[in-house]
Amino acid sequence: MALLGHCLRQVWGVEVLGGCRSVHQFPRMGAAGQAVREDVEGGRRGTSRGCPAQEVRGAPLVKSLEDMPGPSTLTNLLEFFWRDGFSRIHEIQQKHVCEYGHIFKSHFGPQFVVSIADRDMVAQILRAEREAPQRANMESWEEYRDLRGRSTGLISAEGKKWLSMRSVLRQKILKPKDVAIYSEGINNVVTDLMKRIYTLRSKEQDGETVTNVNDLYFKYSMEAVATILYECRLGCLDDDVPKQTLEYIEALELMFSMFKTTMYAGAIPKWLRPLIPKPWREFCRSWDGLFKFSQIHVDHRLKEIESSLNSGEDVQGGLLTSLLLSKELTMEEIYANTTEMLLAGVDTTSFTLSWATYLLAWNPEIQQAVYAEIAQNLGKDVTPVAEDVPKMPLVRAVLKETLR
Repeated sequence: MALLGHCLRQVWGVEVLGGCRSVHQFPRMGAAGQAVREDVEGGRRGTSRGCPAQEVRGAPLVKSLEDMPGPSTLTNLLEFFWRDGFSRIHEIQQKHVCEYGHIFKSHFGPQFVVSIADRDMVAQILRAEREAPQRANMESWEEYRDLRGRSTGLISAEGKKWLSMRSVLRQKILKPKDVAIYSEGINNVVTDLMKRIYTLRSKEQDGETVTNVNDLYFKYSMEAVATILYECRLGCLDDDVPKQTLEYIEALELMFSMFKTTMYAGAIPKWLRPLIPKPWREFCRSWDGLFKFSQIHVDHRLKEIESSLNSGEDVQGGLLTSLLLSKELTMEEIYANTTEMLLAGVDTTSFTLSWATYLLAWNPEIQQAVYAEIAQNLGKDVTPVAEDVPKMPLVRAVLKETLR
């Protein structure tokens, strides 16, 4: 779902098919290719924002996959490889919606993608998902794991394997009442974040500005998620970040052009890799760095547990300790899940915080109302805990609006 969320941000472009033939029902097409839809209130037909509305008569409601419109393979090759289209995919998809409608197909080398650019249709797809997800166009992820002998994790697994791993992990991280046990560790990271903000502001000429909020939230998210997954601190918010952590941040940032990196790596056929080696090489290098870092921290915690058991001491801990003691997952599955969950956790948390900050900056009256709500319900200079969240409905509303 993290990958799906990442794709949804690209103007609701969702990869829903992978090379299969089927029959699809999709909006009727105008003369210029625009998908038209009924306006419930006015009874008129309109298209995506910025695309002109056109009247349509007699167009078939159901068409085959072959009839589905979309850019040609040559057009995509020029757009994405020659003009670096993966860096501006949101603009390209907006253009494609205007040209081809709310459902259109695309070819990226050996990959075949159908994009859905309508929130109601996206909701239909999500509701139709069965108990286990079906991943689309993740052949490059699978190939890397086969090449390195790595397991899939909760993000990349499918079917029974996904269900099996989820049943283990949901006991510790998917229920709100269970997540509350991590609030103390997260609060410690938040305290360090505030200290870091004051430090960064003190270094600026005006004494107030933080010049790179995205980078700050990225490091905060990595530190916070790591306290849950690895049960340790990484030092991301320190003045002098440890070398090992810096190397991991580099690998993570490389993977955080993940959509671009994955698409490049997957769009180039294997026989072309000797001629265009960089995308696949960078893709593997970033995953190597992520897995290496996770394995170091998982192995370190395992040694601590073994030492405590050999000394006859009680072993206490969080998620990782539970996974290592229960042995419900293999070591390779633990490596894979901690790697993928850190990747997904940093992605979702950092972007959400960045956009929430952006919205509050543009709406100072809401910002003041949030501050007043916190001060009234919790008092000043009080560190909130998980039980305080229901007392702050406006804070929750800000997050919901951000995610919307």
